Amino acid sequence: MKNTVTFLGTIVLTAVIGFSLASCGGGSSPAGNGGLPPPGTAPGAGPPAAPPPIPGLPGNVTAPAARSAHLGLTPAFSNNQLFVMDWEQNPPAFTAYTGNHPNLTFYGGVTGSITNGLFSFTLGEPSHTTPVQEHWVFRNYVNLSATPAVNIAVASFSVAGNSIFRLRYIGGTDHEIYYIWVSDDTAITGTGFNDPWNGFTVTYLDIGLVLRQGWNTLHIVARYTDTTATISRFVNYPAGIPWIIQGGGPAEAGPGAPEAGGGSAGGALNVNNLPSDREDLQIVVHNRSTVPATPSEWASVLGSPNLAAARLTGTGDTSPFVLNAAGPGVIMHPERFTDSGNFLVVIGVGESGTMLERFALVNFTNGVGTVDWGVMTLL
Repeated sequence: MKNTVTFLGTIVLTAVIGFSLASCGGGSSPAGNGGLPPPGTAPGAGPPAAPPPIPGLPGNVTAPAARSAHLGLTPAFSNNQLFVMDWEQNPPAFTAYTGNHPNLTFYGGVTGSITNGLFSFTLGEPSHTTPVQEHWVFRNYVNLSATPAVNIAVASFSVAGNSIFRLRYIGGTDHEIYYIWVSDDTAITGTGFNDPWNGFTVTYLDIGLVLRQGWNTLHIVARYTDTTATISRFVNYPAGIPWIIQGGGPAEAGPGAPEAGGGSAGGALNVNNLPSDREDLQIVVHNRSTVPATPSEWASVLGSPNLAAARLTGTGDTSPFVLNAAGPGVIMHPERFTDSGNFLVVIGVGESGTMLERFALVNFTNGVGTVDWGVMTLL
């Protein structure tokens, strides 16, 4: 699929699919389903039994080996090769990244470095956590339950405005890995649902996730047809899913700030004077050149498909933030936003477990715009 993107989270009051890891179906722990509902295939039927198999990687492309999905309190990961992926080729082509970025600090209790394209990092205890029912990862589910109740956080990786993530696209199916921290052993369940998006239907399967105190890996699987996507999630750490640096540019160069233009360029929002302690930062660009005047207008705008959005960022990330053209679904192919014009930008940011939002009209040229945090209006 083209013109599609991975997005994490939903702005409060919105049903914008272009910004959701907030709803997908689930899986079980390696030891069994931990008393969760029996396997199923549709909302209300229980989580699917197991993720589909992942074939070997092509050529000299490498990925972390399979391991337990329950990672412990401070797991460390060394020398993971980063790749720049060419989405236009089928199957996508991988080029080894060779940039250097020492002494990196990421959102979600993560520190690390990139040396000659090799990514090493340690997951620590997050400085900001949120109750399950309030966190963007889970809050859209019906009948959401965590037993016992826990706080959670999700690690986010980026450098110079370029996201770092684990993704594999194989013949109509996307696989992506996320790292999630929980404050105690818990079982999280929720009922999935169907979500139409501009003629495209996304089915989020039920979740049934057994997580252990500390860090765990969440394996998201999205299966596509021309008009549908079916999303499920598992507590799983499979082999065969490489590390990707989005917008990394030429393999011999480090990722810098995006430039105006097409391809890996374009698609950037410069946010001046952004406070350094913001968490769960989420950016959405709407196809509107005026500010909504009434609550009903806001509801209409926020509930409609957007033009672009930024992946989750957070404490330690810096402006500019990469903007990707929006598309239906959750696990999708990032293509840079390249439109020009005046567009309504809404930025949501977590503060003490709540979500506050600001907005402004921003002028974009070839997908690149600038806004000052201090002059944005509180929504």
